[in-house]
Amino acid sequence: MPLVFLDNICVTLIGKLERSDTTLPISLSDRTILCGELGTTDHSYLTLVTPLGSEIVRVSCVGGNTVLVRAQGGTEALTGAIGKCLCFRINKLILDEAGVTAACIPTITTTQPDYITITAPAIGECNWVVDINQTFLDKLLACCPDEELCPTCVIGDGVYENATVTIINGKVCAIANGRNIVYTGGSSCGCAT
Repeated sequence: MPLVFLDNICVTLIGKLERSDTTLPISLSDRTILCGELGTTDHSYLTLVTPLGSEIVRVSCVGGNTVLVRAQGGTEALTGAIGKCLCFRINKLILDEAGVTAACIPTITTTQPDYITITAPAIGECNWVVDINQTFLDKLLACCPDEELCPTCVIGDGVYENATVTIINGKVCAIANGRNIVYTGGSSCGCAT
């Protein structure tokens, strides 16, 4: 079963994911997207991020269902709440399985926040494409001006989907993966909780 790079694909849990579960409780539309990418003979990896840590799961499609092998890459099985996302992320497990050598691993340096989308090289190639998602970055910065310049620019507390943006006291405090971006990094805009 060949490895598939699921470029920026995320799925949302519509039921609780227990530590012992071997199928993903996701919607029919998410299952259709995921199984469309994987076909019946391929596999990939998704990452579940929770307050207790991260778990990497191996996912494949069997009879239209998403079948899991839990706790991959040295992670442990975790529970996932309804509404949690599992997203494709490039990690050491994927790079090792894809046979990517150290010479093919990009070094990313930027003075801007790490709102990046990574496109993996084609088989036998070494050309990674790394982009900053400028549209998302522009929208984020527009919502986060200096308080002195815009004291009334306040976003309501809550979690905003796709990407998942957590707002506390009107400031963007956390960003998790959505369907359109891959994000790595910490808090934004000097948020202090």
